[in-house]
Amino acid sequence: TGVQLEVGDVATDFEHRSYADELRRCQRYCFKWSADNHAYSNFATGNVVATSQVYGIFQGLPVPMRAAATLTTSGNFRVWDPDGGANGVTVAMGRGHVYTPTITLTSGATPFTGGKATECGANNDTSAQFTLSAEL
Repeated sequence: TGVQLEVGDVATDFEHRSYADELRRCQRYCFKWSADNHAYSNFATGNVVATSQVYGIFQGLPVPMRAAATLTTSGNFRVWDPDGGANGVTVAMGRGHVYTPTITLTSGATPFTGGKATECGANNDTSAQFTLSAEL
């Protein structure tokens, strides 16, 4: 906007930041993943820890979060493994690590086999999304 506010009586040189730098600074506080019109878009890999539960690791953060994040979701999600998987799973925050936050995906059924690797993503939902927030 070309405006810079100053504290005190002495003005400093105008600070110019690139769009990319400003975006990275903002992404430390909030990062939104969206299926972006891909009905089965994946956002995490995971590991089956129980017949109805998967721990997933989201590794697509462009920058580390400012602090441990909280999670909000909307849409329909699924977990897929080589033996099948589950649709309509719930997604909750696992560990809000600043570099690699984890999520817990839970199915109402018991379709999983312990120790299997999985993919986690949208379940035929082009509007599925989640937001990691590390606001002050």
